[in-house]
Amino acid sequence: MIILNILVFILVLGVIILIHEFGHFIVAKKCGVLVYEFAFGMGPLLVGKKKGETLFSIRAVPLGGFCSMGGEDVNKAMISKDDLIGLNLDENGKVKEFILNPDLMTYDVQGKIVDYDVYGQNKDSILYINLEQNEEIVHYEVLRNALYSQKTKANRKAKSIQIVPRDRSFEAKPLWQRFLVVLAGPLMNFILAAFIFLLLAIVDVNRYQPSKEPIIGELSTLVGNPLQKGDRIIKINDEAINTWNDISNWKNNPSTYLQVDLVVLREQLELTFYHVPTMISIYAAGIYNFTTEGTLNTSSLGAVVGQSSELAKDIKAGDIITGIKIGNIITSISNWDDLINFFINNTQGGMAYFQIIRDNNPIEVASELYSKKLLVGQGLDTFNASVGISPQRHFNFGYMITSSAQEFGKNAVIIFTTLGQLFTGDVKITQLSGPVGIFKVVGSAMTGGIINILFLIGLLSVNVGIMNLLPIPALDGGRLLFFLYELIFRRKINPKAENIVNTVFYILLLAFMAVVVVFDVMKLF
Repeated sequence: MIILNILVFILVLGVIILIHEFGHFIVAKKCGVLVYEFAFGMGPLLVGKKKGETLFSIRAVPLGGFCSMGGEDVNKAMISKDDLIGLNLDENGKVKEFILNPDLMTYDVQGKIVDYDVYGQNKDSILYINLEQNEEIVHYEVLRNALYSQKTKANRKAKSIQIVPRDRSFEAKPLWQRFLVVLAGPLMNFILAAFIFLLLAIVDVNRYQPSKEPIIGELSTLVGNPLQKGDRIIKINDEAINTWNDISNWKNNPSTYLQVDLVVLREQLELTFYHVPTMISIYAAGIYNFTTEGTLNTSSLGAVVGQSSELAKDIKAGDIITGIKIGNIITSISNWDDLINFFINNTQGGMAYFQIIRDNNPIEVASELYSKKLLVGQGLDTFNASVGISPQRHFNFGYMITSSAQEFGKNAVIIFTTLGQLFTGDVKITQLSGPVGIFKVVGSAMTGGIINILFLIGLLSVNVGIMNLLPIPALDGGRLLFFLYELIFRRKINPKAENIVNTVFYILLLAFMAVVVVFDVMKLF
């Protein structure tokens, strides 16, 4: 399973990264920009195949990727005046290859560079190089797709890279073309996410349009639930039910959250079920009264934990919660109603100490709580109680388009909210997830099959698109910010200064990611 998880993890990230870099790649090609390499992964080259002028490669670290374009760096040429250089010529005597270290490679002619122009000011400029040979200056015309080639004493295999004349250079393209090339990466992530959410809305029956009728379409795996598919709910706790939306109204002022009384219509018979147990999820603490097998604690005499999330990893299934201590204040807990009421009244989050009976022994367990503000930002309530039912659903393509757009918008809002809460301190850096956290999420998603994996790809693709658009140097959004400066002030930022700023922020981003990874790893223990 670990190997399978790793493969799926690489697949998930690979799809998101490749679609992002493909956006940069395809628009750059359409704009005539020279693309040196289209790479998946970072670090040393594992395998690569050159097609046309572009190397398509896989690199050693399967995190990230890049689309390397001519003219992105500061230097326009790899040669300088007075360099000793070799030239290889085509049948017309034009330069097709510059040999940068002629002492290690073969060449047609050799000489010292007097002057040259391998950039040109427009697509009609003739590229040339003048060499001093035998005390004479010889002029050579240079092909626009000529190569720089060199070897090292450690590596005798020649490496070549194409020259970048102005008409193939990214930095020389009109502002609107450079803007589109940079924007295309995040835009492709958004297109991928929108496509996946629409696909899920079509193939997943659980995402079809819900009926307004209070008729049960699906039941949870809750053991002992007396309800059946097709039951029409008439009453909950003596309150009349006319639409599906009425069903949740019982939680507004219940005598107990632990159970409900239901009246249903089944095959023209009116049936009454008393004390139907509920599934309780306390998202603020990451604890639930039901187990993964669907059994739950129906007793009103104790708050017995059925399962817990990563947030409450030190609280185990079967633990009986008897109290919660925050600061010097201890709140006694006798049942799940007490737990729910505690979290209704305590919404600030922070560290709490759960007083627990485990294997007949009283212990105290420290566990962090989510604040209500943080949960609302993630689209969650502090808690939920339900009888594990969902409505009947039917196919409606118009609804699918609308719901998939809403899914996209909801996840985008959650990401922006999380970023804002990170600055306000409502979300801590320790709560963020990096590659390790994503790996764990992928493992969890695999238990839900291909539907969950596709949803995760869509969710992460929205995330990657938005994060890349942040106005931070070294990200796509930072480059767009520089383009905005150019548009307003009608001049480019100094390329060397831009390079320095990008490098500094790239190092800062790597450091930030390293911190997130450290906290990710700490969560494993």
